[in-house]
Amino acid sequence: MTDILFLAASPRDMNRVDLGREVQAIKTSLEGAHYGRSLSLEQEWAVEAGELQKYLLKHGPRIVHFSGHGTGAGEIILEDQSGAGKPLSQPALRGLFAILKDNISCVVLNACFSAHQAEAIVGEIDCVIGMSGEIKDSAAISFAAALYQGLAYGRSVKTAFDLARNHLALQGLPDQDLPVLICRPGVDPAKVFLPPKKNESPHPLVRNEASLLENAQNAGPSGSMARLEPRGSRLEIFISYSHADKEWLRRLHAYLKPLAEADGISIWDDTEILPSSVWRNEIEQAIRRATVAVLLVTQEFLASEEIRKYEFEPLLQAAESSGLPLLWIAVSPCTYKQTPLSKYQAANEPENPLASLGAAARKGQLVGISEKIIAAVRSRRPNSS
Repeated sequence: MTDILFLAASPRDMNRVDLGREVQAIKTSLEGAHYGRSLSLEQEWAVEAGELQKYLLKHGPRIVHFSGHGTGAGEIILEDQSGAGKPLSQPALRGLFAILKDNISCVVLNACFSAHQAEAIVGEIDCVIGMSGEIKDSAAISFAAALYQGLAYGRSVKTAFDLARNHLALQGLPDQDLPVLICRPGVDPAKVFLPPKKNESPHPLVRNEASLLENAQNAGPSGSMARLEPRGSRLEIFISYSHADKEWLRRLHAYLKPLAEADGISIWDDTEILPSSVWRNEIEQAIRRATVAVLLVTQEFLASEEIRKYEFEPLLQAAESSGLPLLWIAVSPCTYKQTPLSKYQAANEPENPLASLGAAARKGQLVGISEKIIAAVRSRRPNSS
């Protein structure tokens, strides 16, 4: 299950909106907040109407965030197969959420005039945020960043929404009155939270009566409601490689990804970096999040100045200072003995690197290497024995 699904559409025949800045602002808010690093953010770009069902089924999101254009008629604009704009009717979107609303408790429509669309779907979704008029790009980005910052610090949807509007006011932006929060009858947004409790209910964003009672019983002397506990830290594998070795990255992914997904483990490499992002910052943050680091070592890897400066040396420092496990894979013959890698045990035999093996032996090695990586991550899981 995905916590936040970011859906983006900026058709080629309309004014471009800076969606890259928006998703980066959301990521920064999550990464800097108390619960943020335990929350997952998935992204789908250039979204077509025919892809909406697939993305909701694929990610099972708790919050659906749409960023892009809206029309004065209250329709959000997706893309057709040629990349041109295609309005999505209110009945069609409401019908989709009526069918696939199992996990979804909040929808954010960060687009102009989307309040009309919000009103259309609130009968199916507990909390919906839309815009009552034409909102400027800068205001939309600031609002989104502040909204998710509030949620990731454990505040309710109502408080996070109020903070986001106040954030626009503090900056002197004129669009502070445009965001609107609409809730399904009977739903109190002040009791809707994003960080889940352990052993959360099947409808995780909204705390049901049983969990409210439990929190009331755990309240302090003042009778205030107990704060929800965060989930366990998210486990993530950081892969460092030379772009000359992309085929080896692809091969490793083929063996590692099924094992990682079965264990709830994320995999990060620089293909995750979006256009317009500050790539050095993205790498630095990914290294800080890493549970285990994997290095695909070739001569090209060792000769890369950028890898040495921005990945290899920071990973070595993390290994020394915080015990970050480094698992390096001998991909092809190289001068590793003249580097700090010589003191770390390789995940395979350096004298018989993957590139020197036949197809069958290489596949067997990749299976074994992937199992070693997953075992290393499991050993770092909180409360692992």
